[in-house]
Amino acid sequence: MNMTLKAMCNKYRSSVGQRQKSEISKRYNKELFEFVSTMGRGFLFPNEFKSCEHEWTIIDSGYACCSQCGKEHECGNGGIACPFEISNTTEKICTITGCIISGCESRAERNAEERIGSMQECKASKIFDSRKHQNGVFSAQTSFQLLQMCNLSVSDFHDLVHGVVKDMLDSDKTKMCFWQERQRNESKMIAILSKLLRDASHDKRCMKPIMPKIFGEMFHICRKSRNVVRLDRYEINNIINDCTQSIMNLLLKYGSARVARYFQNNLRSREFVCSMLYLMRMGITYQKRQLLPQLKILNDILPLQALLPIVYKIRAKSITEGENIIKLDIRRMPL
Repeated sequence: MNMTLKAMCNKYRSSVGQRQKSEISKRYNKELFEFVSTMGRGFLFPNEFKSCEHEWTIIDSGYACCSQCGKEHECGNGGIACPFEISNTTEKICTITGCIISGCESRAERNAEERIGSMQECKASKIFDSRKHQNGVFSAQTSFQLLQMCNLSVSDFHDLVHGVVKDMLDSDKTKMCFWQERQRNESKMIAILSKLLRDASHDKRCMKPIMPKIFGEMFHICRKSRNVVRLDRYEINNIINDCTQSIMNLLLKYGSARVARYFQNNLRSREFVCSMLYLMRMGITYQKRQLLPQLKILNDILPLQALLPIVYKIRAKSITEGENIIKLDIRRMPL
């Protein structure tokens, strides 16, 4: 038996360059299984014998062989050829090998409105697709189509945008974000200072640490940590009004049905306006036209994006989603 197994190994090892290793491994396992299970006599029935009832024996993960005729079964191609049962966790399990061949999720049947959107959204997409431009600029009538789809008046839309901007720039949550940011910066500086002092104490060449040098290294490492800027009431109100007006002009002129769909949900509309506010740190310029002005002061007074899910309950990825949506709409502008 040892000589036979050795000869089989040598035979398959010499053919690695001609066939794939996986096929060689399966072939080797099948012949080894045939030799051991039948004591070298071979299978009882010829291969692919149709009347065989198949007594399956699992040889490897997802691979089984019949001990009567030698028919092979391998789970693959999404389990198309596998007999399966659905478990309590809504997963398809092969009844031969016991492997999970695919996972499925049972969902309630959706109605037509959930699948293709409401009739209002369908009309909105047609309206925006049929926009007419005059000298490369949207007409005044087109600018208010977003409000018509969202069932909002100009004052309601202004109050919505202004409320989100004020909540982000001048509220108790903003103060909490600044306090948490200050605590993070202090903790970082303490950790860096402790590391520098520890390194200086382990340096035998340094008989006495030079504290100005250590503090200089600490401030150099923490140079990217921003300082909280305090503005008076007049300045912060002017910034809030400028941001509100700029965001309104951008959305009313260039927003499409995607934007309208966001504003039909209170939580999503809040996230979308927040993303536009963060986009104003860089501004938008397209075809040599400034569509959204840049306010560099926002880099110093906006809360950290890492604190948005904790304090404002705003998803971190919603900032990128909103920027991508408005940029897709802007690219539809005529040359």
